[in-house]
Amino acid sequence: MMVLFRYTLETLRRNKYTSLSIMAAILLASTLLYTLCSYGYNQWRWGIEIAEYNGGSWHGELGGNLKQKDLELVDHNIHVKETMVKGPFRSIKLPEDASIPYLFLLDADKNYWEEMGEKNRILEGRVPQKPGEVVVSKTFFEKNPQYRLGETLTLPKGKRQLGDENLGTGIYRAGETFVPKGEETLTLVGKIDVTTPTTVPGYYSMGYLERSAILPEDDLVVYLKMNQMRDIYKVMPEIAETLGIEKDEYGQYKNNFRYNTVLLRYFGIFDPQEPFNPLNYINVIIYGLLIFMSAMAFVLIIQSAFALSAVSQARQLGMFRTVGATPGQIRLTILMQGVLLASIPIPLSLGLGHLFTFFTYGLYTDIAGDLLYFPITVRFSWGIAVLAVLVSLATVLLSAFLPARWIAGLSPLEAIRDPEGKQRIKAGRHCCFFSQISGICGQLASASYRANRRAFRSGIIAMTLCLVLVLSFFSQLLISDLVSERNRQANHYNIRARLQMTEELDPALWEEVKTIPGIVEMACYSAKRVSLWVSPSQELEAFSEKGGLASIDGGLFSVVERNGKYRIQAEIIGLEPEYFDAWCRRQGIDPVPYYNTGQYRALAMSWAPAHPFSNNNEKAKEFFPFLKLSLGQRLDLEEKTDDSMDSDYTFSFDVGAVIDGPPQIDYNPRDYRVMLCVPMETYYAVAEHFQPEYAAASYRTYLLLKTSGADDLAVTQRLREICESNLSTEDVSLYSLEEDRLSNETGGRAMGAVINCIGALLGFIGISHAFSSVTGSMHQRRKEFAMLRSAGMDSAAVRKLLLIEGLRMAIAPVLLAIPIIAAMWAFLLKTTEISWKPFLLQLPVGKMSSYMLAVTAVMWLAYWISSRWIQKDTIIDAVRDETI
Repeated sequence: MMVLFRYTLETLRRNKYTSLSIMAAILLASTLLYTLCSYGYNQWRWGIEIAEYNGGSWHGELGGNLKQKDLELVDHNIHVKETMVKGPFRSIKLPEDASIPYLFLLDADKNYWEEMGEKNRILEGRVPQKPGEVVVSKTFFEKNPQYRLGETLTLPKGKRQLGDENLGTGIYRAGETFVPKGEETLTLVGKIDVTTPTTVPGYYSMGYLERSAILPEDDLVVYLKMNQMRDIYKVMPEIAETLGIEKDEYGQYKNNFRYNTVLLRYFGIFDPQEPFNPLNYINVIIYGLLIFMSAMAFVLIIQSAFALSAVSQARQLGMFRTVGATPGQIRLTILMQGVLLASIPIPLSLGLGHLFTFFTYGLYTDIAGDLLYFPITVRFSWGIAVLAVLVSLATVLLSAFLPARWIAGLSPLEAIRDPEGKQRIKAGRHCCFFSQISGICGQLASASYRANRRAFRSGIIAMTLCLVLVLSFFSQLLISDLVSERNRQANHYNIRARLQMTEELDPALWEEVKTIPGIVEMACYSAKRVSLWVSPSQELEAFSEKGGLASIDGGLFSVVERNGKYRIQAEIIGLEPEYFDAWCRRQGIDPVPYYNTGQYRALAMSWAPAHPFSNNNEKAKEFFPFLKLSLGQRLDLEEKTDDSMDSDYTFSFDVGAVIDGPPQIDYNPRDYRVMLCVPMETYYAVAEHFQPEYAAASYRTYLLLKTSGADDLAVTQRLREICESNLSTEDVSLYSLEEDRLSNETGGRAMGAVINCIGALLGFIGISHAFSSVTGSMHQRRKEFAMLRSAGMDSAAVRKLLLIEGLRMAIAPVLLAIPIIAAMWAFLLKTTEISWKPFLLQLPVGKMSSYMLAVTAVMWLAYWISSRWIQKDTIIDAVRDETI
């Protein structure tokens, strides 16, 4: 065994060219494998950091009205590692000079401030550290410049009441009074980036909670962290049952019972009640396949180098077999070479891979700029490093094992006399068309390919996989962009504003919006969700035959069965009068009767989503009717849409007309609905009777504008100015398709730069292998060319032979990669429902062609250099030299 070890070391020293070639291939392969592992790890860590930064590090929430005794039960649960607690809201009366009358203050304990996301929203100052210290909404300081951080205020605390009703933190109610219950001294220690709509008459603020100060009657919200995160879906329901938390009509626990699904999904933890969805693991699958395909490509790349080395050693290893070496020892010799050659490149690849990861993320950050509100930190993980080392080592060992098994399988006589004899195929009568038109050189090139097909095949397959990987990156990025663009274009209007109000829209604001130049089309509406009880007899026959409402899963849709009837949701849509009148007239309907508020009348339709779970916004427009609606039919409606609502208001609508589709307001619900469309005047008449605590949702107004792409940004800016001059900034939410597209383009350029870097590394690996394999093969075939030259072949014929081989090697990877990529395109396009035409029109042909041309050019360059070297080689030296 020691003899074989010394032989291995001597072989590596003597065959310097091959050894350095293999080490270079291992270094490049290991660098990319570590980069892929590191990139996936850092993306995963970045997602977790964002989730914890925004929402906090918690696993489950039990909230609303838990008491002190309930908190003790949760704290003593053996599965619970830690709890974070928020106390009840308190109303603090501000002085008369304040723009809004109250501070709505809640306290949080030490664990909450350490683990939850609010600490990261403090713009100035610090978190509260003892009772009496508070952080207050930034809006408080903007609208009340007389107050500064560090000030201490003594203010009355108490309750907002309207008669005997406690208003809590609800909207302002005419006639409400403040009932003081003592005073509270507060020190302003921080400014927090949290705003509340002006429909609420108080500024959001948070303080510090001592658990010992919790009173038995205090309502608490409790957040849980588990000892074992995966126990959360099992333990939370058990805790809810122990605490006596009831379920609502949809089978869900009440009282703000929820899971931190955003964070849990990053750890691969999903609700076991949900059906298995492979899309939950799509990122893991993609990264796994990417690493697997890369490893297989590198196996072929490195294996071809090992194969050349093994062939050159076959005679010596055959002689070892004659003196007693076993096939296992021969295999071990080759594997030992692999381990020794990998001992330096693999550790070195960790540093190079980390630097490459750092470079690509730096490039991404520079291009993305302000789009990255949360910084990316490139982290080194020993676990990922070990994984990358193991994958790289396995790749090397597999690469060495394949030629080792072949050499060990040869008999001593075969190894000494003709190690590649088993692989050779004599030229037959049937030559390919290319060989026939190329003459004797083409036939010799074809015979040479068959004789050395092992080396040629591995090089071709390796280059093909590299091309497939590189082109896959660009294809997936393009398809992702096309999906985003399709979903953006699905809306009729390109600008949308949402105004949060507690009263009717000021007509002057709408008139001012109409004067904005560049608007092609516009609409304005408000909507209120109510409920409607229907019986199976009201279902359309086609819908009833498919199972009707009885077949609808109440956990997925808002359908509840009670005593043989079903409660579904109805949407009252109030449209701006000018738009409503024009819409009615286009359908041949007289709009005048719909303004009668003595008995409400509406244009009605039933809506069932054809594709409720599709991510294709175009498909979201597809629906089918499911209820029998007729002219003059009276629909009895309730404001109460779920059992927890404290409302008994009922009213009715007459069906004035049954319409075939909704108005063009980009509203496509993914639930079973009845839509009732009325003019805004009628809508406001209905809204007057809704419960005041739900009025904020009733008067929420949407402004929809359609412009040309060139006018989008200017109209958006002017609309923002008009809305914010009439309403508070926190009451206005604006979306612009062009702004969204620009931000996505910036993100796409940043991701494209990363893909270019990875693609360049992959391309460099493939190209370097092509160059190495060609030059290595030429060294191995020196005797073959010497024999051809001794038989009378001149330099021009040798050059022509090599260039024909180069052409075949250069074209083959491209021809093989094209159908593979086309099959992948077909699969991705079918999955994402993108058509071929827009995909092919935006395909980055230039980038993809550049990689293909680079492969072709390098192959030709390698053969051209080899042809010059072969011509300079003397016949005697070629015959005598056995080293590579």
